[in-house]
Amino acid sequence: MKLHVTTFLFIFILNQLAFAFEPLNTDLLIIKNTTPLLRLGAAARGMINMPENENTDPFEGYFGFFADLNIYSKRKNFHRGIDLYVRSGYRRFRSDPDPDNNIFWHSNINILSAAPGIRFVYGFGFLKSLIQLYFSAHPEMVFVWERTDENDNTTKYLSTGIVGTVGVEITSSPLGGFFIEYNNGYAPIGKEETNIEGHQVYFGVTYRRR
Repeated sequence: MKLHVTTFLFIFILNQLAFAFEPLNTDLLIIKNTTPLLRLGAAARGMINMPENENTDPFEGYFGFFADLNIYSKRKNFHRGIDLYVRSGYRRFRSDPDPDNNIFWHSNINILSAAPGIRFVYGFGFLKSLIQLYFSAHPEMVFVWERTDENDNTTKYLSTGIVGTVGVEITSSPLGGFFIEYNNGYAPIGKEETNIEGHQVYFGVTYRRR
């Protein structure tokens, strides 16, 4: 099953890249009307998670947000295209004290991330709106610090990882629209290489090029 999925993704990416580098008579108006300049996403409590293991079980996703800035876009007839972007994000996880263990107190994990990425897009019109399905991938650098409230200890980590996303963006206004996006990936920290990239769901808004 994994082999079939990997093969499909590989063929799809090759097809998109072949389109991206072929000569096109793309009108600048198409780029402006179908690509976001800025995307802002946010996740509320319970919408972001780390993979479950003994190191992450006590922690619950508190909130998160990210900002994407498009640096290059290419489209063909409003339907297929690619976006190159840079993303910066922040997530916070918080643990509750264990009533059976006086040593374990409130602790916060804060995660800052920065990444360049590529987004593959397929769009179509529906009810006077532009709907764009997309998936993207970006390698990332993450800076993590864990702070314990009780004794004010701080532990810091620096790591790299990779994240994949799938989403849908709906644009019904010339100025922008909204989107929902799912993220997951792998970014290990610490000696035990604990992965901090788990299931994440973001809702957000876009600002279009004008």
